[in-house]
Formats: sequence, structure tokens, C-alpha cells
Amino acid sequence: MKVLRVVLFVLALAMMASVLSASDFNFGSYARSAAMGGAGLALTDDPSTSSVINPAAGAATGARFQFVFPSLDVHTRGASFSDLRGRTSEVGRNNGSDAISLLEDFGKAPTTLAVGLVAGFTGPIGVTAEGEVQGIMTPGGAFSNWAIAGSPKTAAALTAAVGSGAISNASLVAAINSSISGGSITDVAAITNVLAAATDVQAKLIYAAPAVSYSTGFAAKNGSKLWVGARMRWLQSETHTWNVQQSAGVTDRVSLDANEDLTKQTKDSGFGADLGLILQPKNSIAQWGVVINNFVDANLDGIETPRMISVGMASQPRAKLRYAVDLVNINKAFDENPRLRMGAELLLTNNLVLRAGNSGTDWTYGLSILGLNFAFSNNAPNMISRVLRF
Repeated sequence: MKVLRVVLFVLALAMMASVLSASDFNFGSYARSAAMGGAGLALTDDPSTSSVINPAAGAATGARFQFVFPSLDVHTRGASFSDLRGRTSEVGRNNGSDAISLLEDFGKAPTTLAVGLVAGFTGPIGVTAEGEVQGIMTPGGAFSNWAIAGSPKTAAALTAAVGSGAISNASLVAAINSSISGGSITDVAAITNVLAAATDVQAKLIYAAPAVSYSTGFAAKNGSKLWVGARMRWLQSETHTWNVQQSAGVTDRVSLDANEDLTKQTKDSGFGADLGLILQPKNSIAQWGVVINNFVDANLDGIETPRMISVGMASQPRAKLRYAVDLVNINKAFDENPRLRMGAELLLTNNLVLRAGNSGTDWTYGLSILGLNFAFSNNAPNMISRVLRF
């Protein structure tokens, strides 16, 4: 009992530290697996959470229908998920002014803000709506230095920033110095052109509306059980790119604008499908799962959708302890090596579950309170963009 208390205390401290430093946050159906390092391909005890990563899990409990609790998944790079609060509408809108607003706030380094959503119901037949939107800020070197220096906009502020050393980027310093005549800057617009070099903002969207799954089970004469399933998705994607420039008619201060580059705009749709199976051998505490993502390739313009094969194992050696281990991408899709994901959950009470795991790159933590699932990490392993690159 003392050992269990020590383990729980260490896990609680680790979870608190993860919450404070996490860049990614998951809530809802995906969060259970995300908290366990992304593992769970072979879990069948709760199809409402398992079926979102393995379509065979929908039929595993024999239940006719189960509600897939709406899932919110946030992934950030170059920022924390707390920075994204109140900014989701800006990430999702196709709007140049929103692009500039995001860039001014997150332009110190290349930054990605992504939000994923899933909702619907599952069972032998399931229907969900799912999607992900990304805002990608790509500041050039001069722009990053300018943002780090506090984004000075007036001639006097730009001159002071160079004098203090806050602006050190060579191209930006050269542009400022070349615009100085008689001790003052005479052409801020020329400086803005340097800030705009190699600086752009992208908005990317992919969604499945609907995604339809079908799963069924078989029982062998020796008592083993097998479930198989497929998820068919009608996928649609969009990509928009805005190039940054000086606002028209403004020459005395830095004033940014953005025009969409129509040559980089993409819109496409296509049909894709994932396959899954789960095997429960007779008299075994372990069961096994296989998922083939992108078994049917949607062939979307600008989207990478290679076939990805993953296998997993799950076990419940004790009434209040479950663990899962997955080997993801064994066929090296995206030219990436296979990744081992593992995690466990401890049922403290019927209304409180603690979870932890490792995604192959990061530690993950989470909990379930009154059936509501939460997860925290620095690289959410289960978002759509992990198997559909865009």
C-alpha cells in the first residue's frame, strides 16, 4: 500500500508539471489514448474512446450504439496550448487580418497552432464528424528579430532598437540604416519590405463529414474472439497562404497587411478508408490489435496519405490496472521509423482514473473525472495530422 501511495504521489507531481509545461491538450474521446502515450489499438472496454483509433472496437462490447463524447485536441509548436485560448476562430478563418494578428503575436519563431474536433456515435455501425484546422506562422529571420525586439513600428522606435542592439538581424539593420537621412528614418515602407521577406501565414483544413464505420465480431470454436472493422471517410481539404507586405498608403510606420497567394491555394476531396482488427485469444489476459490507416488512399492534392500499419497489445492483469503497448508505423510511412507507444491507467474509483505513458518522443499524462477524459503532452500523438500530413 505504501508503494502505491508513492507511485500515486510521483504521478500527481509529474502530471502537475506536465500541465504547466504542456504544449498540447486533449479533451474527450481521444484523450484516453493520448494520455497513455497514444497507445490503445487493442483496447475494447470502452468503444466510445477506442473506436476513434481502431474501427474494429465499435462491435467489441456488443452494445448497439455508444455516444462518442466530443473530442477537442490542441497541438502547438512554438507556443503553449494556453496561448491558443480565444484564438481558435482566428486560426480557422480564411482572413488576412486574422493572419496578421496571429503573426504579430506568434512571430518570434516558426509556430503552428492546430485544433482537432471529433463527435458522433459508435457501435457495429458508427458515424462521426471529424476535422483539423492549422494555422502556420512562418516569419523570416528579419521579422523574428523585429518581433523579439518588441515589434517597434515608428521611425524613432526602430532607430532606438538598432542603437540598443535589440535589432541585430543584418538585413534589417542594413534596411534601417539605408533609410536614415539626416539622423532620422525617411522610408519605413522600405524597412517593412525587409520584414515581409520569407514571411507568410498558412491556414490548412481537412475534415471528414461524415466518417462511417462498420465492425463485426466472430467467435472461434476454441473460444477466441475476433473483431474486424473499417472506417470510410469522405475527406475534404483546403490550404490558403497569405504573403505579408506593407499596408497600402502607409509610409511613416510599420503597418502590415496580407494578400492571399492564389497560386498556392488548394481545394480537394476524396474517399479514404482505414481497416482494423482486434483478437482476444481464449484464456489470455492480453488481446491484440492491428490498424491500417489510409488503406484506401484519398489522393488529396497537397496531402500526404501513405498507408500506415500499426500493431498493439492491451492487457488488464488486475481489476483496477490496464496497460497498452503499440508499435506504430511498422512499414515506415512518411520515411519515419516505427515508434513504440506505451501507457497505463489506474482506476482509483469508479469516477477517477489516472493515466500516464510515453509516445516514443514525450511523456504523456491524463485523468478521467466522472467519465470526462483529459490529457497533457508536448506532442499529441493522435491528431488527424499524424496519419494525414498537410
